[in-house]
Amino acid sequence: MTYSHLFFTILFSYVFMASLRAGANDIMIFDVHKNIPLNNDEIVYKDYYINGGATDGIKKGMVLTVQRKSPIHDNLKNKSQGFLLNPMGRVQVIHVEQEFSIARLFSVQERDNTPITDLDSVMVGDLVDLATAHELKENLEKPSKKVSKREEKLEGEKDSASLIEKPRATPAQSPAPATPVSVAPPAIGLPKAPPVDKPSL
Repeated sequence: MTYSHLFFTILFSYVFMASLRAGANDIMIFDVHKNIPLNNDEIVYKDYYINGGATDGIKKGMVLTVQRKSPIHDNLKNKSQGFLLNPMGRVQVIHVEQEFSIARLFSVQERDNTPITDLDSVMVGDLVDLATAHELKENLEKPSKKVSKREEKLEGEKDSASLIEKPRATPAQSPAPATPVSVAPPAIGLPKAPPVDKPSL
């Protein structure tokens, strides 16, 4: 058995046990649909199907808390300690029918002050707490658009170009006034002395 088969077997067993632990009247996520992007710029949607709808008081725009019910077992005394109800995040309802509704992820629960779980993402079998519902009729959450590598490169080049300091323009300076240069007058030639005749011996 390969690791992938083992992983999916454990995951299926976990989901099956979670569905058995859930009561008949519990509102829970029973299916997850996700579109397959054909390019890097396409938006990825993930729809969570909830087995509660208008008959249960669910309305479009509601934000609901999703919780995971996990069994706690004491290995020392070999007995069950009950169940841990751990918040996983919040989903926002985008479509409502009479018996079911569809929601999308609104926020993920931070793990700084809450117990850790095997899988931090919202999954099939997680319970939906209607007592925490509050309505947000406007501004339904839209998934963030994926940015292609080319756009990331262009954005990086723009950011780096904005950080380069441009040379400051220096104001034009007026030419300095010319200083007069003193020129020495030409030397005046002195009269030559007349030749002196030497006395003959």
